[in-house]
Amino acid sequence: IISPEGLTVEYIINLINCPGAREAVNFEHGKIALRALSVSDECEIAGETLISMRQKLHGDYLVAAIRRGNRTIIPDGQESLRFGDTVYVICAPDTLPQLSHCFDPHADIPKKVIIFGAGIAGIMLARRLREQNILVTLIEPNAQTALRAAHDLDDLDVEVLEGSVMDVDLLSRCHVESAQAFIALSDNDERNLMGSLLYRKFGNGLPIVLTNEPDYIDILESIDLDTVINPRLLAVGHMLRYVRSGNVVSVAKLGAEDAEVLEFSTSSKSKVINTPIKELTLPKDSLIAAVMRNNEMFIPGGDFEIKINDRVLIFTRTGNVTKLSNLF
Repeated sequence: IISPEGLTVEYIINLINCPGAREAVNFEHGKIALRALSVSDECEIAGETLISMRQKLHGDYLVAAIRRGNRTIIPDGQESLRFGDTVYVICAPDTLPQLSHCFDPHADIPKKVIIFGAGIAGIMLARRLREQNILVTLIEPNAQTALRAAHDLDDLDVEVLEGSVMDVDLLSRCHVESAQAFIALSDNDERNLMGSLLYRKFGNGLPIVLTNEPDYIDILESIDLDTVINPRLLAVGHMLRYVRSGNVVSVAKLGAEDAEVLEFSTSSKSKVINTPIKELTLPKDSLIAAVMRNNEMFIPGGDFEIKINDRVLIFTRTGNVTKLSNLF
């Protein structure tokens, strides 16, 4: 059973807990984190090569890919980070705060969040945020739905307001300027967009926009709404693990349409075991980013050998999936 609302809420919680992230996926029950972080003008490592970044920023992490414009680059150590790049980093969860601060020194976990839309996802998210002691204001235009949400969330001290997200007076009443995130989760894409643009004007934090139309993602990102969520695509990524051939454990479709992350389990029949990674013949633009062995995460170097029963995380282009499945 797959719940798009549940996947959406989990994805947003990952974003909230890694300030500055534009995409957020966990593997191995949260033991391996994939985050997409933007190189801004305040980024400490802008202009640095990946080798010099490693000298300045220590920890268990690997830059698996860089999205530059419409291209996804599988980088080597000489690749430099440019303004506007989106950097895909694989890391241990305890490295996330250090990475987040390096890419955005001013990024902090929000203390107050405004949610637009009191549907299933909106109420689920409000509960999860209150568990983290984050203040929540929920805006819902339908009177009956707003009353039901107020009743369901009464014990959690969530403020529920009935009204339009395009009502500037209403936004002023809920102190939009003090909210560090605005999350538009209604089933109306146009209202989600308008509410997020108003928050861009009056607020001081991150707008997260849900759209039910995959074709809208590029349009929304082009008008500076970088964090766009499509529940259908989240569900697709979740379902692909059952469709892919071979020992595929999980799949994550990334914002870059030509890239995905696959997690394989190895067996005695896998062609990649007991051979140094540098000697493996992997498809072009494929990178072994992390290995989980006996509940311990490794960022492998060229001499690392994959063993039976390892979980192997690979960043690759979508066209390489069949070749990788054959290897595993």
